[in-house]
Amino acid sequence: MNRSSAQLTATRIACLILLVLFSLPTSASPETILGQHTVKAGETLYCIGRGYKVLPSAIAQANGLSPQSKLSVGQVVNIPDVPWANIPAGPVCSRQFQIDSTNATTLGPTPTPTQSPTPTNVIQYVVQPRDTLWRISRRFGATVAAIMSANKLSTYTIRIGQTIVVGPCDPAYPGLCIPPSPPDLDCADIGPKNFTVLPPDSHRFDADNDGIGCEAVIIEPPLPPACDPAYPTVCIRPRPPDLDCNQIPYSNFKVLPPDSHGFDGDGDGVGCESDGGINPPPPPPHGDPSYPDVWIPSPPPDLDCKDIPYRNFRVLPPDPHRFDGDGDGIGCEQ
Repeated sequence: MNRSSAQLTATRIACLILLVLFSLPTSASPETILGQHTVKAGETLYCIGRGYKVLPSAIAQANGLSPQSKLSVGQVVNIPDVPWANIPAGPVCSRQFQIDSTNATTLGPTPTPTQSPTPTNVIQYVVQPRDTLWRISRRFGATVAAIMSANKLSTYTIRIGQTIVVGPCDPAYPGLCIPPSPPDLDCADIGPKNFTVLPPDSHRFDADNDGIGCEAVIIEPPLPPACDPAYPTVCIRPRPPDLDCNQIPYSNFKVLPPDSHGFDGDGDGVGCESDGGINPPPPPPHGDPSYPDVWIPSPPPDLDCKDIPYRNFRVLPPDPHRFDGDGDGIGCEQ
């Protein structure tokens, strides 16, 4: 082979090598991450994208997800610096940080998901009249020690109008300020009951996973027996069952139609008439007018709430049994 042929062959080989090199896939350029967003209930990639004006597919790629992936509450997603132009109308999620390119970080094209620490926040509360540290702690589910530490208090004294920082607060319990675990708390350690719980519920307040923490059973007071309006001066249950005069403690009482029990046999408007014998049955006591919605006899004897089956009933003056201790017109409040 002469020199010109050898040079031609070498040139062809070099061109083939360059062609192969340029046809190989190149690694994706790193992505700049503007910050992190903690997913709340109902949020999607598109909702988050509209909030930060960042392309949803870029958010999915920055977190190793597909654009159709569903997000879970509490999930932390990276927000890349990929602007979204011509954003269509739709739900917009609230931003959780201000976009500042000077604080952005750079990650590779396929970041490895990492477990982020549980985010916390604080509540700023203005002290009201009659407030104490103990009352504030029970209101928000915090501890007195935690409030004193957060506000650098050396005594239990607080002033009306003073701003108290309550926290840190576990975001799994919105509206309250229950400190994150550790320490592990039980329902007996906090004041609130029947509050909203979001995952991951580090304290396990929601044992049955219905989204309600420290559920308290509300016991309804027994309802007073219904009275048949045909007998307005006494309280006799309507039918069924059918009653006779010997099954009730009343006699000579007013009867209106339709008289479902048939107490007024002669139709004179008086039920269970006594014959006026030697020992006629005494007329039953009427309820005290201070308690118009329930049947409670007038004193004596003096009765307490524990002596009657009624709760949360209307009280009018003079309230001889003193069931309405705070004077709000409701007796034996529960």
